[in-house]
Amino acid sequence: MSDLEGNLKKAQAYLARFKRDGVLNQIGGEAVPAADGSTFETLSPVDLKPLAKVARGGIA
Repeated sequence: MSDLEGNLKKAQAYLARFKRDGVLNQIGGEAVPAADGSTFETLSPVDLKPLAKVARGGIA
């Protein structure tokens, strides 16, 4: 397997996890959801398809 193939396989695994579980805020080294539970959708710049729901951070 070439480096490219290996990297693509790793990227697909990460993307599948992010699509399934979403992306949380990283605060104090811990993954935490938005305080009010709100999220936004992030899109691929390649084809504008949804990549993941991301926790919407706010003012502390």
